[in-house]
Amino acid sequence: MTFQEVRVGVDRVLQPAGTSVPEVRVLVRGGDIDGSGVSMAGAPSFVLGQEVVLFLCEWEHAYLIIGFQQGMFTITTSTSTPS
Repeated sequence: MTFQEVRVGVDRVLQPAGTSVPEVRVLVRGGDIDGSGVSMAGAPSFVLGQEVVLFLCEWEHAYLIIGFQQGMFTITTSTSTPS
């Protein structure tokens, strides 16, 4: 299996409580093999500057997103106000 490494800046850790780290190394299934792109259906993709909530499990000195795209939620802000 091929993985792409993504470094994610951390604003807040929910569990375990009291944990504080500036960044985590997340491995996402897919990537490049000998110059050919390999993708995995359901694997999440990241956009630079995107704010997300991730559900992670530790794996080989890095983290995997639990449940592929189901373990990644994008944070959006609304500029409209409720009426």
